[in-house]
Amino acid sequence: MDSLLSPRVSSSRGSTPPISDPNGLDRDPNEDNEGSAANQHTAPRNSISPNAKEKLRKPFFKKIESIQPYEVVPSMRPVVLIGPSLKGYEVTDMMQKALFDFLKHKFENRITVTRVTADISLAKRSVLNNPNKRATMERSSSRSSSMVEVQSEIERIFELARNLHLVVLDCDTINHPSQLIKTSLAPIVVYVKIASPKVLQKLIKTRGKSQGRSMNVQMVAAEKLNQCNPDMFDVVLDENQLEEACEHLADYLEAYWHATHPPLLAAAQSNHLQLLHAQAHAHQASGAHPTLQGSRRSIALNHGGPGGSTDERGHHHHLHHRASDYNSSHNVSKGHN
Repeated sequence: MDSLLSPRVSSSRGSTPPISDPNGLDRDPNEDNEGSAANQHTAPRNSISPNAKEKLRKPFFKKIESIQPYEVVPSMRPVVLIGPSLKGYEVTDMMQKALFDFLKHKFENRITVTRVTADISLAKRSVLNNPNKRATMERSSSRSSSMVEVQSEIERIFELARNLHLVVLDCDTINHPSQLIKTSLAPIVVYVKIASPKVLQKLIKTRGKSQGRSMNVQMVAAEKLNQCNPDMFDVVLDENQLEEACEHLADYLEAYWHATHPPLLAAAQSNHLQLLHAQAHAHQASGAHPTLQGSRRSIALNHGGPGGSTDERGHHHHLHHRASDYNSSHNVSKGHN
């Protein structure tokens, strides 16, 4: 009886009153303890370590490619003629050949006209400057040989431009300015334009039946060029007469030549023989050995020294600094003589 009335002593924990749930349901905290214990046993199986999470996340992020802070371009921008239609057809080849012949004669000893058979539009900066992309393209056997050929052509163009001569490219595969935008050549794009489709049709018909069969292809290509933004071209030759178009192109290239060649260099090249004769005559009169190769320091120290060679030394000194100074000193030396 006493055992029934007295509280039962047990080593186990007594029951805990249920805890009211905010949702109105009674919840036993023992269930939480049991659930947490169960979770502790299963946690190592389902949990992922922080290092593993980082490894899983990495493939989802695109690798950032390093971009070069500068771009290497040829010393002289190569000239590329485009239009009036497709290369390989008589009308386009005939008109471009007339311009090539004119430029060879006009800029004799200052120009190089070379034919390019490789598709230089494949020489994109993103490919040639990125070893990974380059290796991917070279894996394909069909493109491997072409990429090697393109790379060699690009190197050859850079080499031709090193002597600071005008470089004109006769490209077999370039028919649109967009083909050269992503290359590192920075070319001068010249558009040989025939604005009237009827004039172009007439020219194609005069070249024979074989050219007439490809009339539609040539007309579509010409129309695509006519729809281009004028900003895509450096020069647009839309004159009706060949002589006028040649003079237009010559004026542009002459201005580009002077912009890339300092006046001092141009004056020294054009007056080299006259200067050599004047220097030899002056030094012979003063008894000194004729020379044109004195350093700037020696010229500066000797400038203003005694003897009849003072004006000539000052003349040569100014020639190596500014063309305007050269002209003024040349006039002064004439007055003294």
